[in-house]
Amino acid sequence: MTLYRKTALIEAHQWFKNGDHPHDRVGKQELDEVALLSAHPELLDEAQGMVGPVLENAPTYERLEGAVVRFFRRPDVSGDAKCRHCDAAMHVHGWIDTLEGGHIVCPGDWIATGSAGERWPIKPGIFAATYADTRSPAGGVDENTSDGYHTFKELYRYRLLYNAALFNEWARRDEKATRLEDCFGVHKSTRHSDGEPAFGGGWFVVVATLPTGQITNHYEMADWDLFHVPVRERAATWDGHTPADVADRLARFICGGAK
Repeated sequence: MTLYRKTALIEAHQWFKNGDHPHDRVGKQELDEVALLSAHPELLDEAQGMVGPVLENAPTYERLEGAVVRFFRRPDVSGDAKCRHCDAAMHVHGWIDTLEGGHIVCPGDWIATGSAGERWPIKPGIFAATYADTRSPAGGVDENTSDGYHTFKELYRYRLLYNAALFNEWARRDEKATRLEDCFGVHKSTRHSDGEPAFGGGWFVVVATLPTGQITNHYEMADWDLFHVPVRERAATWDGHTPADVADRLARFICGGAK
């Protein structure tokens, strides 16, 4: 019997340079939090970040970096270094936040947006071999597509609920801990550590720092109340982990490992 692999319905845009994604907002006016807090320090809560209403005439700046595909920046990687995937210099690359962490974006990669709003990069060759325009006969797959056991929608829902149950248990563990080093620092926030809304808005991030390292996941605001964990104005600083790092850290944590 010959079968084909079913896949989810996505929206996709090809990226070559900063600002290419339609939701990058490059050139738009954004709130200048640094200037605002300099003029109105009373708006800053040292523990939680900026709080309180934004002033009507708050200072703004012109956005230079994409909101979806950001600049690639790592202090341990030279901008002149060559990418092992495309051989282009790293300074022409981008970075995109994903549900499990983040990914490098090479010029020419496609940025996919799933049915739940999640985003991830796809190499051009894989994209051409895997996805078809919904206007073609091969299109039309959606969240109700099944692998014979579960639909894509069911699998995403299961992952969300398993994750919420685990983070809630870790939050209760933090409450009972008597030493700081025994805490996992579990929390949720609608903003990343740089103050940017998660995925441009409408999403939140949940964070935990295990003995094996930091892990994060993003979910839509409709699922906010499933996570009974402390709320922060801004999430903890992301340590650069990738989806593969998260899987490795969880596996080592389950096996009783450490960093």
